[in-house]
Amino acid sequence: MPKVTIVIPVLNVQPYIRECLDSVVNQTLTDIEIFCIDAGSIDGTLEIEQEYAKKDSRITILDDTAHSTGYAKNLGFQRANGKYMAIVESDDYIALDMMEKLYNAAEQNELDIVKGNYRSFLGEGGARLFVEKAVSLNQEDYGKVIDPQSDNRFFGWDMYTWTGLYRKAFLEKYHILHNESKGAAFQDVGFWFQTFCYARRVYLLSDYFYHYRRDNPNASVKNPNRTFIMCDEYRFIKDKISRDTPTWNRVLPAYYHELFRSYFVTYERLAEQLKPDFAAQFYMEMRNGYKLGYVHRGLFDDYELKYLDILLQSKQAFMDRLATQKQNAEQKRQQLYEKIREHENCIIFSAGSHGCNLQVMLKQCFDRNVAAFCDNSLKKNGKCINGVRILNLREAIQYYPDAVYLIANKKYSVEIHRQLLDSGIDEVHIIPCRVEELIDGFL
Repeated sequence: MPKVTIVIPVLNVQPYIRECLDSVVNQTLTDIEIFCIDAGSIDGTLEIEQEYAKKDSRITILDDTAHSTGYAKNLGFQRANGKYMAIVESDDYIALDMMEKLYNAAEQNELDIVKGNYRSFLGEGGARLFVEKAVSLNQEDYGKVIDPQSDNRFFGWDMYTWTGLYRKAFLEKYHILHNESKGAAFQDVGFWFQTFCYARRVYLLSDYFYHYRRDNPNASVKNPNRTFIMCDEYRFIKDKISRDTPTWNRVLPAYYHELFRSYFVTYERLAEQLKPDFAAQFYMEMRNGYKLGYVHRGLFDDYELKYLDILLQSKQAFMDRLATQKQNAEQKRQQLYEKIREHENCIIFSAGSHGCNLQVMLKQCFDRNVAAFCDNSLKKNGKCINGVRILNLREAIQYYPDAVYLIANKKYSVEIHRQLLDSGIDEVHIIPCRVEELIDGFL
């Protein structure tokens, strides 16, 4: 029995498939099997898969006759011989020690699920820009066994399924499968929700193992017509889980919170002509959940609550507010650039996801580089993000005495502002940035 089965759904990814397969076949955990499940590639991808399969007996190529990523993943899981299951998307790649570290954690802690963090990226080679993404924003969730059934807030973790391993016996016990809707759009949502309904032992590692490509022009999330089927995925969840009445009643608040999060992101990706119909569906579902008492405000953060309340007023109020926000984001980006354009050195205070996104935005929109990151975390000091070093405040002041500071930490913005003032930084050289209001979509 292999320790891990890795399932790779594939369709026309010729520019990316070698990097993906290299990262998989060269895992430090060698006792693995690999299923490449191809949906009829015609761009040379299949020939590359066959080339790798000839060199590595652990690789098996299967046909995705249904042309459905959900079907492909289910097929791989059903054929799997491994104790644990993993998914790798064919335009992404993984750290070489990902499977070994996840497997060891799963075995040592008798886990149903184990996950690690990931990096989103754009570009190729040395020009790539990365943003680190945490599965949970609560550091206390890492490094210990967690029971998701003890608190619906755990559904608020990042829902991507390719960040982890899943014990096959656990999946089989609860008949957990992907939705087999056509194409490759969001079937991971239903699978993820099922796993958190039934798992009792989940563990997070703080390592950044997975590398998630955000600039594949053929990715399903780039297709606004495919994006609209998010509604089908939540119907799939409801149909599947509602058969188990006690579980369904327990997770209903989480269901409506996650539906809100998913629909909100989906709405922003839609082509303009699709937005009115989608907003009507969004309004109807959230309004019904609210009337029935299933929308628990304690699961929503302040930003989400603001838009929840607007949506519950009317779909038009929601649409108007987001349209205004999009216009304001462009204006705020331009205003920020005007504030920093005359400064030779710009430092982003906070080397987390918000800081990384701000760095990428400045580079993409204005071709503006930052001199350094600044962060109070001793663990981050001296490391680099996209080639830019992370300094403590004393070092930043020493190396860049005239720099302007962009505060990109949402939670501790006020405290950082005071810290900068107390360190002698002039008020005019301090710019708090609400990154979520500057950027239409996060990496």
